[in-house]
Amino acid sequence: MTRSIMRAMILAIIAGGSMAPHSADAPATGPSPTSWFSGRSPWNARVGRAAVMDYSAPAMRAYLARGHSINMNWGSAGVYVIYPDAIEHRTAPLHFYSGGGARWHIPDVPISRALIAAATYRLAQHNTDGMTCVVDTPHQRFLSFWQPRPTDDGIAITTGGSTPFSGIGWSHVGPRLPSLGRAAGASYCGGLIREAEMRHGEIRHALALAWTKDLIRGPNSPFGAVQYPATVSDGTDASSHATIPMGGRIQLDPSLSDAALIALGLTRPADLIIAHALQRYGGYIVDSNSPTMGGSIYFESRQNNGDAVYAATNPWPLAVIGRMQFIAPPDQVPLDTQAPINSDTSRQVK
Repeated sequence: MTRSIMRAMILAIIAGGSMAPHSADAPATGPSPTSWFSGRSPWNARVGRAAVMDYSAPAMRAYLARGHSINMNWGSAGVYVIYPDAIEHRTAPLHFYSGGGARWHIPDVPISRALIAAATYRLAQHNTDGMTCVVDTPHQRFLSFWQPRPTDDGIAITTGGSTPFSGIGWSHVGPRLPSLGRAAGASYCGGLIREAEMRHGEIRHALALAWTKDLIRGPNSPFGAVQYPATVSDGTDASSHATIPMGGRIQLDPSLSDAALIALGLTRPADLIIAHALQRYGGYIVDSNSPTMGGSIYFESRQNNGDAVYAATNPWPLAVIGRMQFIAPPDQVPLDTQAPINSDTSRQVK
């Protein structure tokens, strides 16, 4: 069966109602419905002829020895995407402490009912992360928030940042710039599998993944803690070559046909959409999970409705993970420089 025929079947199944339309898709004035960030972004770089990294085989053996597969993070552990709301819309500056106690602020943050609802839902689910992406079309930027929580006058966050639509979605992390959200220094808006893409039947960018924390190299690893485009790591391994740097780029064997993917256990139409993205664009390790949890692929959160909306196999079979490998990073382009404003470096976190 050719891929064109398979894609037509996938679209027909999706159109039949397996994925309900989102009532607040990004408007035409916002980012592309199929690709976010600049065309130069590592998120939008196709794999091409990337070489396999020397740590790939031992790292995959170490991972598979745990018996871990890869989970689909589309529920409360997914990323809440807040689209523009022209009816209920007000802006307010957002202040937070980060980067050694420095006081930061992001001006003119759109505060909508959807943002408040997502933050409230996170707290009700006892979700300690509450990863959130705000598509701020009026200011042509993505906002990335960690641990948003409602307040009397809007929203508070623990850390966050902004990336222009024309940026690449990766930035330096350090004393002059707090994290954009991800442990690797990437925006929460990057690499998500979004509902609009699944309805479209094609994902045209690399995916965001998490890996097991103790199989990611920590800051003191003699083998290198990070790989471009990552700039920071929260991994914990400090001695083994059979681990991966944060930002490691992973690819599903591109030689696998749809028939072969189905034989490996990817029997649902949504599985093939995701698999094709991992074959053509790959993915990046942007975060870490506990050693007992295994890996994850990140989706636009549908709260408790993810199984019905995305309808992929969860978790993926181990046989599929065994056909993945770590490959060379994409060509380097400058990282984003837009950031929250450091308004007071003298004040410390109380």
